[in-house]
Amino acid sequence: MDLQCPRTFKEDDIGKTKKNYIADLGARFGYIRNYVKGWNVNGVILQSVKYCDVHGYEVPGLEDYLDSIGLPNTYLEHDYSEGS
Repeated sequence: MDLQCPRTFKEDDIGKTKKNYIADLGARFGYIRNYVKGWNVNGVILQSVKYCDVHGYEVPGLEDYLDSIGLPNTYLEHDYSEGS
């Protein structure tokens, strides 16, 4: 399995400067589609701890990918408090 780095935005073809955002999201998050089918998923709740930049940077791209495959999603951010 090829691990995808969240900071990497791949080119369509070597030497081209035009990027394909949706294709890049598919390359990074495409494995999720298999889970969606296998588990009959109807929607996704994304959650992360507030100020966790590593996960926070991925949220917009992941939301865009889920939207592109027609999967409803929402994002919740919480802190380390007991109430969370």
